[in-house]
Amino acid sequence: MPILDTSVKYIHEGMRGAPVLNGTVGAIIALLDTFLINGWGLATATSASVLDGVCTVNMSALDVFEDGCVIVMAGATPGALNAEHRLTQGGNVLKFNTTAPNGPVTGTITVKYAPLGWEKAFSGPNGAVYRSLDITTPQRYLRVDDSVPTFARVRGYNAMTGVDAGTGPFPTDAQVDGGLYWFKSTSANTTPRRYTLRGDTGVFYYGVTANFDVNFPPEDSSAYELIHEFGYAGALSPTGDVWATRISGAANNSWSQTAGALGLGNVGHVYSERAISGVGDPITSHRRKSSGNPAAASGADTNGFGPYPGAVDARLRICSYFLTQEELIFTPRAVVAGVYGVPHDNLTGHPTLKARDTIPGSGVLSGRKLALAWVGGGGRQGGIFFDVTGPWR
Repeated sequence: MPILDTSVKYIHEGMRGAPVLNGTVGAIIALLDTFLINGWGLATATSASVLDGVCTVNMSALDVFEDGCVIVMAGATPGALNAEHRLTQGGNVLKFNTTAPNGPVTGTITVKYAPLGWEKAFSGPNGAVYRSLDITTPQRYLRVDDSVPTFARVRGYNAMTGVDAGTGPFPTDAQVDGGLYWFKSTSANTTPRRYTLRGDTGVFYYGVTANFDVNFPPEDSSAYELIHEFGYAGALSPTGDVWATRISGAANNSWSQTAGALGLGNVGHVYSERAISGVGDPITSHRRKSSGNPAAASGADTNGFGPYPGAVDARLRICSYFLTQEELIFTPRAVVAGVYGVPHDNLTGHPTLKARDTIPGSGVLSGRKLALAWVGGGGRQGGIFFDVTGPWR
């Protein structure tokens, strides 16, 4: 059995043991600590065994894991099993592919959802600094100020020596005073909100439905995510591009604005650390679909390949996203890793599609699952797909 890649991971509010995101101080930091650093949903297996390249792990009835997710096992003999694994079967009877020999698995075996494997470089009262541990990336810093109930302020840094001390900020105060905004909730209260984070060793996407609580039907046509990102992936320069770490976010505290949000066309507020030359201040860029009208919202593209489903073959066509060299220079600088746009119209009008539904990939994406995320601002405007199988790089 092939060993499946484990670099791409995700978390959402419906997973067992996932933290609550709400309108309280510190809620984003608690979520980022869980997803990037610690993992979640720790449980003890009742038994496990290996047969012909497949490990089966039996859990108690309530200790369920989501199919296709990445777990990390510990305490098992043989020791080769104490690692990350992508599940081929979820629920309370887990299965994953392995090279371990046939036979029973012994020990006090624990299983949890695996974190991305980043580090928390610095912390302070309602503040935190995160960094990728992937040495193939520039390992820039993400500073999060989570001292306001309904949003956090975020900013990238070239280097940091403490939670409040750093050089090379992006964006600068002259560009966005105090940093960009990532939302938690439209109300300063403890009502849980919907969220989904997706990422790998070098980049992650923060998606939140801040205006709807967790009990709101996901198929409701008004529900959507605002999705922002931080990290490094997909640089296209053959000679390297160490300045391509990017961050996106809203420019003010209005939840309905789309600035910086993924999947909504040319909306700006995506800041790269510097231009490819390394000279000057941080620069703003656009994300553009590689097919259809690059400035149109994904799935609402009236100049693309017509309404979804296709009138001839009923197919859904998807395409890559590129980060442009600069805001007004549309030459692709990097691939927006793991994200696929829809060069069709009418995606939001399809009655059977719900948030997080998955479709099978084909062609170069054969064997992968692509998960739907509705996007918008002040209402649902379109949809994008995330590769939740990987790898992205």
